[in-house]
Amino acid sequence: NPAFHHEGTEVRWDPDAGRCLHSKADIPKGHYVATSDTVNSWFMDVTEWKALNKFANDFPSATMYRDLIDMMLAYGYESDNLSKAGWAMSTSSNNTFTNHACHDDEKNVGPALRVYSDENGNEPGFLPPIQRRPEMTGVITMALSDIKAGDEIKMDYRGFRTDMQHHPNFEEFLTNSVCKEKNGFVPVDNKKPSHIEF
Repeated sequence: NPAFHHEGTEVRWDPDAGRCLHSKADIPKGHYVATSDTVNSWFMDVTEWKALNKFANDFPSATMYRDLIDMMLAYGYESDNLSKAGWAMSTSSNNTFTNHACHDDEKNVGPALRVYSDENGNEPGFLPPIQRRPEMTGVITMALSDIKAGDEIKMDYRGFRTDMQHHPNFEEFLTNSVCKEKNGFVPVDNKKPSHIEF
């Protein structure tokens, strides 16, 4: 239903956080946010991801492979649904500028988990949306609360890892570096980039 899909977002500049994603219109709770952006993602399955990491470790002087890994870690996330497992990264989507919500009351978008279950909350073995469009269902986001026009769109980055127990350093990074020290994945130059229109 197109009425449940909202495409209007804009990127704004903040001297501390850098690029931030804001809504251009009201988005009701439970509606999907910028779903068309989800097709502008690059997916690397878990076998390819492991092979890339091994290759970069075997040949450390081939630094661009390490740069590729670092870019995936900075802009990407683990994606694991019923049909695809690996890492996904936005390649040309405004969604990539969704910042981390350090507090629960800041979090207004998150994974659209309801696409993984039927109307009774059960997870059947075959779901047409997931099987037909796995590249979308693995990355689609949904409003967790009512979002007003102009509000910054934020999510909990803990969702970027499939099992946080296996990533204690990531939890420490979010708690200390991102939330306390205001240092994220991508260093922020406090000067607004002149080559990007805001």
